[in-house]
Amino acid sequence: MNTVLLVWEEIPETTKLFMLELTDNDYEKILLCHGLFINSSDMSEEQEEAMRWLNEDLIINNKPFYDDTVEISSSNTFIGEFTVIVAGFVL
Repeated sequence: MNTVLLVWEEIPETTKLFMLELTDNDYEKILLCHGLFINSSDMSEEQEEAMRWLNEDLIINNKPFYDDTVEISSSNTFIGEFTVIVAGFVL
């Protein structure tokens, strides 16, 4: 399993943070998403498919531990090794 801190930007609305445990296959897929934004980035078909998976499967099915529109957790401590991925969409 691979631990990923996902910084999901919904520009200009909000920022959400997700700590995800991913299989090796899903980890390779999320690496394709780093730095990409739906409606703003030129993407290959492989990247578009990965971003669709990220937006439709991971974001919808996981609760963020931080959302700048709602207080979710009073303490957010990062311990251990993880990969940081930044992605999102532009409205």
